[in-house]
Amino acid sequence: MIQSASEQLNCPLVAMWCHPRSMSTATERIMRQRGDFHCVHEPFIHYYYLEKAARKLAHYEVPAKTPIAYGDVRRQLLSDAGRRPTFFKDMAYYVTPEICDDVDFLTRISHVFLIRDPRKAIMSFHRLDPDFLSPELGFAGQLELANAIAEQTGAPPCVMRAEDIQHAPQKVLRAVWHKLGIQDCAHAFEWSDDQVPEDWRHVSGWHGQAIASTGIRAPSEADDPEDVERRFEQLCTVAPRMKEIFEEHYPAYEALSAHALTG
Repeated sequence: MIQSASEQLNCPLVAMWCHPRSMSTATERIMRQRGDFHCVHEPFIHYYYLEKAARKLAHYEVPAKTPIAYGDVRRQLLSDAGRRPTFFKDMAYYVTPEICDDVDFLTRISHVFLIRDPRKAIMSFHRLDPDFLSPELGFAGQLELANAIAEQTGAPPCVMRAEDIQHAPQKVLRAVWHKLGIQDCAHAFEWSDDQVPEDWRHVSGWHGQAIASTGIRAPSEADDPEDVERRFEQLCTVAPRMKEIFEEHYPAYEALSAHALTG
């Protein structure tokens, strides 16, 4: 007998902690396509950019009747998970250090981290928002959260690399599902480009490519490491702050990458 997601999961609340421009929206789309999870898109974004951040996020509109305070978002997610298995994609920097000290909530979530070559992430982020601040790149926040989880559970973080997903999406996602105790789902890897989730619309400026896609795209010539390095150095000549941000976050990327599941 095949178990449902709620029967398999020890905790029916799953979080994917990402950073901007990480292929996270396409990966979230896979989880939505499964059909057995209630999916929530960046529920803590409103808390961060309305209550914590020093600036307003570009391409961002606040939807009506949305929980904003940390405690309100927390309660909503737990309420959702009490009714059916729930998945949410979010940024760790939105909720660190608060969630690190919120042990009850922290340990009720099955966590997975999605990372990407920081050079690619910076170049992509800079195209949409050249004024982004260093914490918003997200790797440092991811590592802070991963360390807090490891301290409470004694287990290494569950990590996916975007590049590995591009090369073998089914292999990587199935390895993660197996680790988290989620059943396989073969039909989750393709979708129609006219099925745009309603809760993506307030940040549609960030997700145009993912909205128009019908699956994970294969690597292109632009993903060649030498080309990525060359283009990143070119960016740093006109925006030297990007080099400083890279150097601040790269150690966190390396630490997380050491735990990446490749299938």
